Amino acid sequence: MSSLWMLLVGVAAVALVAVRIGGSVRRLRRAQAADWDEQQVKKLRALGGDPFKPHDIDFFFGVPDEATCSKLAQVLQAEGATVDFRAVPPDTGSGYSLHARKPLRLSVSELQEHSARYRALAAQHACNYDGWSASRPD
Repeated sequence: MSSLWMLLVGVAAVALVAVRIGGSVRRLRRAQAADWDEQQVKKLRALGGDPFKPHDIDFFFGVPDEATCSKLAQVLQAEGATVDFRAVPPDTGSGYSLHARKPLRLSVSELQEHSARYRALAAQHACNYDGWSASRPD
């Protein structure tokens, strides 16, 4: 009987450790994504980007099929983005590449919010959010 209790306690301890590690990994991934957004905004500002003026920001998604592209495009267009998508060669990963362009200020918090929103939107549509870019400021 005591060996059964020891086994149960051991299994519970392993499960607790696994949950804590999983939570730490998720927090680390969110922090890395937020840091990336912040670094990109700082680079654009250093190149002369005016933080008070809207810039065309390009967002990218890897999408498995055309039907999902259409659904995601509708959501993004309703939020003010211009959207286009195209099929990609089979050996490059996702079946389609979706590009959304939206004028936004070079604000760390604003771009972090968009990235978080688009990561959640991608998860909801079973696709990948591949980040954003902006043209070099004039």
